[in-house]
Amino acid sequence: MNDPDVSLKDLILNMKNLSELTVDLSYTALLFDSKEIATEVQELEKEMDDLYFRARLSVLDRAKLENIEPLLSILQVVDAIENITDAATEVAEIVLEGIDPHPVFDIAMRDTDDVISRVDVDTGSVLIDRKLAELKLEIKVGVDILAIKRAGKLIYDPGDQHFLREGDILIVKGSEEGIDKLRGISGEEEDEEEELTLED
Repeated sequence: MNDPDVSLKDLILNMKNLSELTVDLSYTALLFDSKEIATEVQELEKEMDDLYFRARLSVLDRAKLENIEPLLSILQVVDAIENITDAATEVAEIVLEGIDPHPVFDIAMRDTDDVISRVDVDTGSVLIDRKLAELKLEIKVGVDILAIKRAGKLIYDPGDQHFLREGDILIVKGSEEGIDKLRGISGEEEDEEEELTLED
């Protein structure tokens, strides 16, 4: 994201997408008590700091040629987006500090329209060896894949060209109905006693 030719519009779009990812991952870190994901949120904040600096610099450059007043609203937007990421990082730091969240957090997270959950890709699943672009899970079942855990490593915000593999652990966001549909095609065995965890 260090291309000097990236436009202000693209910088703001990248900031928006990155802020959404950090919010989702910070909640995921807290929900799954994952220090690994919490650390990644901190790394994403550094990336946001770079985008924020470049966006403000771009606005200042424009101010030399344009009326400053309309540009002030852009500064307000990039400031707000950066603040969202800072707040998400503070949530992730709760995990890194080893503070146990109150049980009401888990209840609240499950009482939203979109929930975050784990789905395992098991033997025989129709998802195996297929690209996300082909599966179109967000359109067909209403679920977005935030991350994939594979062989002990996390892949964040996987692109359309990523293949799913047997044994993948998917961190997903969507409606409960959509997540249930995904579980139905993932080959995951139902286990009501299974703890919410990212452990293999």
